[in-house]
Amino acid sequence: MAAEPPAKVTPASGALARKPVTAGPGAGQAPGIVHDVLREPGQPLAAEARGFFEPRFGHDFARVRVHADTKADASAQAVQARAYTVGHDLVFAAGQYHPQSPEGRQLLAHELTHVLQQGPGLRRKPADKPKAAAPDPLCAKFDFDKARKAVEAQAKLAAKGDLLQLIRALKPIRRCASAAQQAEVKSALASALAADKADEAWKAAGTAFGGYVGFYPGFAPDIKTHLGKLGASESLASDTFELSAEGATHKSRAKKTATADLGDLGRTDIVYFRGHQYAQYKAPGLFANGDETQGFDLRYVQKAGGFANVKLMISTSCATLCKEAVAVFTSLFPNAVILGYRKSAPLQGAAVRSDLTKRINELNRPLLIDDPVDVAAIVSTWKSVVESRHKGETGPQPGILQGGTVTYWDGSAWQTIAATDAKNACKVKGDFRDQYPAP
Repeated sequence: MAAEPPAKVTPASGALARKPVTAGPGAGQAPGIVHDVLREPGQPLAAEARGFFEPRFGHDFARVRVHADTKADASAQAVQARAYTVGHDLVFAAGQYHPQSPEGRQLLAHELTHVLQQGPGLRRKPADKPKAAAPDPLCAKFDFDKARKAVEAQAKLAAKGDLLQLIRALKPIRRCASAAQQAEVKSALASALAADKADEAWKAAGTAFGGYVGFYPGFAPDIKTHLGKLGASESLASDTFELSAEGATHKSRAKKTATADLGDLGRTDIVYFRGHQYAQYKAPGLFANGDETQGFDLRYVQKAGGFANVKLMISTSCATLCKEAVAVFTSLFPNAVILGYRKSAPLQGAAVRSDLTKRINELNRPLLIDDPVDVAAIVSTWKSVVESRHKGETGPQPGILQGGTVTYWDGSAWQTIAATDAKNACKVKGDFRDQYPAP
């Protein structure tokens, strides 16, 4: 076997290159410990880092090996570098390999650039080259200076109050800014706020629903779990009451709990419901738990003009998109896009909710639910869940209410109907108006 050519230091890049040594100005033989490190197997580049860098470089980094142990540190010290690259081996001094941080990601990007510069070995053939990630339309209009100033303004307010508006202001930075720009903002944030608050805001801004407040049925703590997995900064439970077959009792209890919910709904961005919903029994807007002992009744929530702050409603309950139910929900949430069902709710509602949570998180971006770009992304995600979970099913008719139109899945294709069309009337299965009367 031919002896491996020695590595040399190339001062122009600060990297190492596997090539025969030819004397030249500033070039010097690499210390022996460099070769010792390169004989070690190293570790593959973390999946998260590959997912971030491969679409940006348009290259497959599967062959990259990372060395970040004690021996790697000693070799980096020997060549007086924070990190160096030889072929597809990346070697880091102690504490320098940290791809989760902006600074670490910037250093890693620099070293991966050397991987590409040192030869065609890692370059994919055209047939293997992955499709470039579709450009983020939100980032196309991103203005870093404007976004940075918005963060600075909200950081001053957050020092004395909650973090919600700051988290929202940070989201475009987390989503669109370069690593260096993110590092600049994160450093300024650490100076403006206590360390724990700065860290909390930064992390929350990287989640789908960070910076937003969710509202869910008090009888459904599993919905709180889903909101948490999606990053919602707060999750508020509705008040509930014991259901009664006596109409006057229902009125009294429903009014009391509805009044208690006014303040929370005034702070809410996302409402998320499950359980029985009685539109098919002439009591639209009344929700109850599985055994129909606890409920809350949105018909009793009285607010002129509704809650314009609510931008998204998700419901896996029956008949949330039929005419009479829509009338209740749109009067309360006039600006909300509603994801739900025209007819019967799915028997596998828990699976639908889990799938939706999973797929929203797989968008891998901080969402701005008042931006049309991200509203469209959420709607598209819901459609993908619906098509996979309800293929061939004609009964449930899951869909979306947006702009006065219901778009629903008939089991094989998407159809549309005006929300107020007589053909969109809720199917009547019974009449509970005596025991569950309207206000």
